[in-house]
Amino acid sequence: MKRNSAQGFTLIELLVVIGIIAILMAMLFPVINAAKNQAKKTRARAEIKQLELAWKNVLSDNRTWPAQASASESAVTMDKDRVSCLMSNNTKNLNYMEISSKSTAVSGGMKDPWSTDADPRLYKIAFDVNYDNQIAIQRGTGSKKTNNVVMRAVAVWSEGPLVADPSDDVVSW
Repeated sequence: MKRNSAQGFTLIELLVVIGIIAILMAMLFPVINAAKNQAKKTRARAEIKQLELAWKNVLSDNRTWPAQASASESAVTMDKDRVSCLMSNNTKNLNYMEISSKSTAVSGGMKDPWSTDADPRLYKIAFDVNYDNQIAIQRGTGSKKTNNVVMRAVAVWSEGPLVADPSDDVVSW
């Protein structure tokens, strides 16, 4: 008997290999998403520390919160005016922080890592306007709403992946 010398893979063999690759990829997607989320949290922590330090330097140099900071003990966003205050648009023309274009929203504010074009989200900030080193902060919405008293001159935070849930927020305190 003569054997057919044609070489190649059968359809079954190809389907088995494709199936194995699909299973491996399905196992990798959650790992990749977790790594991306962790990278965003790390970036947010670094930017929050930079923002907090920059605002403390502004307070140290001026001995008061500048008017363009619109200092408030309630949560405000790092909008265009507050960003420009840190970037030499202040009474002493000092540059307190370098803010990359990657971190700047179209509106000119400083966006957090979970911001998208469809959902622009800016960092939140609260100032100790009484200068008693206490800031009352409300975060979250609905049943997940929390109240915190933060012992700081300035508090900075990102609302994390889920805006309504304060448990995933990245905070400076």
